[in-house]
Amino acid sequence: MIIESGEYYSTFYPNNYQGYWAAFLVEAYLAILAMLCFTKRPWLNTTIKLIMIPLFLVVVGGASLKVVTPLIDKLNKSENRNRFIEVMLSESKRSVKNLDLLKGQKTNTVLELKHRREMSKELVSELKKGTSQSWWL
Repeated sequence: MIIESGEYYSTFYPNNYQGYWAAFLVEAYLAILAMLCFTKRPWLNTTIKLIMIPLFLVVVGGASLKVVTPLIDKLNKSENRNRFIEVMLSESKRSVKNLDLLKGQKTNTVLELKHRREMSKELVSELKKGTSQSWWL
């Protein structure tokens, strides 16, 4: 758990070892809290257990996000490409409809074909770049 959550948390720090250090400190603190038991003060035991819950979630959440983030990023990139392709296809359909309406008008037909060619070049360049947004923004 320390290694997986440390790898995830190292993305937040300028030095890679700091993420591992933070994960180790949280795990060590959890281990110390788990060993504590005050017989004369039961409210303190309850407080310690309540403190342990968010710390446990921090460690498990970091380890889980380390595993899940690349998969979700791939899925998000695929969804963004699909949306972009759908927009480009709708533009293409609109362009075909405009070409049908412009029969005999050479200047407007040429302009529409130029617009269509630019849209297809834009589609190819965006698909090559693979631009996408992060899933957590």
